[in-house]
Amino acid sequence: MTTEEEETGTHDARAFLKDDVAARDEVRRLYRTQDATREWAEQHYYRLRLAEQGPELVTINAFWRDLARHDGSRPFLSAQLARASRSFAEALCALAVLELPFESPATR
Repeated sequence: MTTEEEETGTHDARAFLKDDVAARDEVRRLYRTQDATREWAEQHYYRLRLAEQGPELVTINAFWRDLARHDGSRPFLSAQLARASRSFAEALCALAVLELPFESPATR
């Protein structure tokens, strides 16, 4: 550092500007142009064409009757689960509403 830089404080200013330019370059790297986003739409529901999808995928049966009668005071479990298996959609819906425990109880 020269005497002139010491008197005018230009050394500090140059160092500050150099650091500032470096910081700006880092920020600019964060704002790069991104590739175009693609939108995906589901065309079929698990191997079924749109014409095959309808309310008949989930049929009225004893399992859904048990769910309708359930009062919510305890976890919902039904011995009629097997009846809700006429389609993949129905089986998934039935499993979704069962309140199975995440952990099994301790055995004796």
